[in-house]
Amino acid sequence: GRTLDAVDINAAWLNRGALAFALTFDPKAKGHANHADARCPACQTDTKNVRVNRGEKVLHAHCHRCGIGGDAIGFFKAVRGLRFDVACAELGAIAGLVPGAKPTTIAYNERSPDPTVLDAEKASAIFQALTALFPLTCQPDACKYLASRCILEAAIEDGWGCLPGEIPSLRTFHQGHAIGELVEAGFSREDILRTGLFHQSGERAGEVKWSANRLLIGWKGPSSALTIQRRVIGSDTPKEDRYRFPNGYGAKWPYGADKALTSNAKTLAIVEGAPDVLAVRKAFPDLAVIGLQSAGSTLRDEWRQLFTGREVYVALDTDRAGQGATDRLMARAVELGARSADVWQPPSPFGDWNAALIGGAFATELQREVRCG
Repeated sequence: GRTLDAVDINAAWLNRGALAFALTFDPKAKGHANHADARCPACQTDTKNVRVNRGEKVLHAHCHRCGIGGDAIGFFKAVRGLRFDVACAELGAIAGLVPGAKPTTIAYNERSPDPTVLDAEKASAIFQALTALFPLTCQPDACKYLASRCILEAAIEDGWGCLPGEIPSLRTFHQGHAIGELVEAGFSREDILRTGLFHQSGERAGEVKWSANRLLIGWKGPSSALTIQRRVIGSDTPKEDRYRFPNGYGAKWPYGADKALTSNAKTLAIVEGAPDVLAVRKAFPDLAVIGLQSAGSTLRDEWRQLFTGREVYVALDTDRAGQGATDRLMARAVELGARSADVWQPPSPFGDWNAALIGGAFATELQREVRCG
């Protein structure tokens, strides 16, 4: 058969336009002349976080939630977990470059091993070591920011870390310090570069990706490996760029699931994001609390033990996305065994629970509204 190269494949995909369905396997993807929006298989949410753009020379796809992106081959390879040569063959078949060739059907949960991605347990060990090497308490600006949000002590208790901000040379620091410290901790440079935290090649090899996303927030389930969500310090950055997971290491469980599973609380609150989990825990210590990546997240079957026998409050942000997802999440919680499900909004005029905590909205009267077990 014909040997395909990256130039041929990317050119074919560019000529075919923004084929979000074939790239992401989202049957509900909506395409236009030069772009399309679709759900990301890596994030596994109902929100169309992927934008597929048709540029002048190449098709480019990027997920604003998990950060996976690249040209047609790079994105397709990442979301399906394929080797480069397999991704090329598959895309070439879909694009019709090989007469008579038919693309295979590979379910997302049946991906082929990707040699550029570590196994989850090894990556988890590196993420934990990185957080231990750069504790939150060593970064005054991060501490000041989290203190202003009234969640500093809770973040320290949960083991958040933070990469340094003031450094003389980004390249010198990241090559000689971040990776150097991890190597001294017993990890190979090759494995460290495969965690998705660092650029692997080119002039920026060894530098930390998304250097502005300095906060290190660990997400972990009952038996799943820990992964790191990185957050920008402050709220000036657009929301879609504020949070990043390393490519290939998205969270399998909501934030706080490990504590919620061991809690005896009869009531479970579902909020958006890690900061809101810390805020609600602080105001309502008798509740079990979990944080979704976004309002578009799906409650998965493997999370059933979080809901079984509990009263569930869907306590999302008051924006359009949060309100639109509330009924869906309440119905799904009942499907997963919740005894009941109801809506619980942040008190007016606050848009989320962390803002309500900062504003001093948690009075005794408000706490009585929730039946804490």
